[in-house]
Amino acid sequence: MLRVRVLIVLTAFGVAGCHEAFQSRPQYPSASSVGPVSASVDHLTLSGKMLYGYQGWYAAPRDGSPLQSWEHWSKTANLTPASIAIDLWPDVSEYDNDELYETDLVLAGGSPARVYSAWTYKTVDRHVRWMRDYGIDGVFLQRFSGALSPGRKQVFKDRVLQNIQTASEKYGRVFAVMYDVSGWTPTQLTKGMKQDWMRLIDDFGITTSRSYQWHRGRPVVAIWGIGFRGNRFRPEDAREIVRWFHENAPEAYRATVVGGVPWGWRTLEGDADANPAWTPVYRSLSVLMPWTVGAFAGTEGTDRYRQERLVPDLEETRTFGADYMPTVWPGYSRHNSASKQSGDFNPFPRMGGQFWWHQLYNAISIGATMIYGAMFDENDESTAIYKVAATPAQAPAGARFVTLDVDGFSLPSDWYLRVAGAGTQMLRGDIPLDNAIPFVATASGSARPTPRLHR
Repeated sequence: MLRVRVLIVLTAFGVAGCHEAFQSRPQYPSASSVGPVSASVDHLTLSGKMLYGYQGWYAAPRDGSPLQSWEHWSKTANLTPASIAIDLWPDVSEYDNDELYETDLVLAGGSPARVYSAWTYKTVDRHVRWMRDYGIDGVFLQRFSGALSPGRKQVFKDRVLQNIQTASEKYGRVFAVMYDVSGWTPTQLTKGMKQDWMRLIDDFGITTSRSYQWHRGRPVVAIWGIGFRGNRFRPEDAREIVRWFHENAPEAYRATVVGGVPWGWRTLEGDADANPAWTPVYRSLSVLMPWTVGAFAGTEGTDRYRQERLVPDLEETRTFGADYMPTVWPGYSRHNSASKQSGDFNPFPRMGGQFWWHQLYNAISIGATMIYGAMFDENDESTAIYKVAATPAQAPAGARFVTLDVDGFSLPSDWYLRVAGAGTQMLRGDIPLDNAIPFVATASGSARPTPRLHR
């Protein structure tokens, strides 16, 4: 979910003490030794769920898709160190040869660097199997404006949707559609979305799937991008589409609307449009999901956000009967996707997972019953939690990547999948509420987080 937003740091980095939190924790077994850790997920409620954004936008030449490009891997038609558009490099060591596409890039060790395509069912199946194996509930599948009209992008996104649906049904996970409306015109919002939603129900039967996520007695649809500064559509346009899903659509197409809103939605500050006409729109939503990526840094910033935003936000949503779904994110960097690779490198460090965990702890401690995770497979902005390169040796030479050791920790490539699974358990009360990750890392059977000096 590519975002161009003002990054607002509420405090200096609060890193001190995060290493100590690891040291007394037991080792957590790998997914391969645990096997499936959860049965089929209940798809009838968002309560007790932690769902992640799934971009599904990566493609490759020769993948058989109509795009025939290095979609989202590269900023140009070629994939070179100078054109790389991602800051995280995926760990594809477990993928089979028939789902990998060789690039002209070379790993630090000299072997060719290869990437995957979300067009390939086998790869999406693998990702959803990881969700099952690590105890992750499921995803909101991102859908962008290119999917609204017939063409190559719609064909590609439809295929990814079918891949997610099939794999979710196979592994007992849940999924729901999320429309990212950043940059959309009023017509795309009020007409294009309706037509696309009806087509997905009529042609693919998504809401009748045993894996499609429901809440409050109806299938869920998420609309991300409501009320941000720079919206091309008006508050009345947003109110119209929400009312259509809730009341005016034919019964077969009605849905419970989850709104992806600015973190400043309640006070009309920060990333929120200051127009007070947005307030009735927010109050018309069934679930509010504020976007917090880049809004704070470190544990001190996370705590300040808790007091200034989380607590009063939750209280406010209760006054108009909406559910509150806070966003948690592991870190942020978009050095390579920025123009001429001029963006900041790793400006919001992951702190070995403690930054993510502290956000989750704060959200649960104030009473949040559902969480949105940004994101499962977002490499462009370095918010992905799936398996990524742990060290520079596992990433291509000639470019900078946010590998998992960048903040001085020795971590396995699946570290954030492990942490996410434990986070889901904590949300549901299966493990105690604890402000420290409940296990230590093991890269080769004995490695633990290795401290270093931080700024």
